[in-house]
Amino acid sequence: GPAGQPEDTTTLYLVMQGRPESAFIAEPPTTVKKGGKR
Repeated sequence: GPAGQPEDTTTLYLVMQGRPESAFIAEPPTTVKKGGKR
């Protein structure tokens, strides 16, 4: 999602932990529809 949003923080944290697959699952479907993925 947009920078500063809770899901964005969770994604960044999980990616840094080496678990990007968990970050994608944790994000709500609406974020994907809005093109939140970079």
